[in-house]
Amino acid sequence: MNQLSTTLIILTLGLVLLTAGCENDETAPDLETSLGISTDSEGNTYKIVKIGEQWWMAENLRATRYADGTAIPWVTDDGIWKTLGDNDYDKAYCFYNNDESLGYGALYTYAAATNGTPQSGNNKVQGVCPAGWHLPSDSEWRELENYLITNGYNDDSTTTDNT
Repeated sequence: MNQLSTTLIILTLGLVLLTAGCENDETAPDLETSLGISTDSEGNTYKIVKIGEQWWMAENLRATRYADGTAIPWVTDDGIWKTLGDNDYDKAYCFYNNDESLGYGALYTYAAATNGTPQSGNNKVQGVCPAGWHLPSDSEWRELENYLITNGYNDDSTTTDNT
């Protein structure tokens, strides 16, 4: 496989995980009994995948409410979206081209994704994730990255660092 193909595979996986980006709080045996499906508070179902020892969502989120039922502001007007002042505080979501049917999932501001809870260290921030899931911490991203590199999914097909 050439370097461009490998890079595209890694970028695609990264994009899916970045936009979906929830990791499960439960242990793997509990998830295995769920047959690889997770459901949010709105009834949206998501495929899940085990990568190494971690479980990740394999689809982009489509949630318009937090797990507690609180609505996330939906911004469809480009002008209003541009006036969102602080990515740490202004909660909002939209869909690509304002078309939910395209199947890309929702796009969230950082504040909406975290529900206003800043991520630091290894704290588990649920944010927009369904109950039992959380946004991945830096160390969880590193664990995923290391697993992929070790198993030959590095940008240059090696099993060593990306440096």
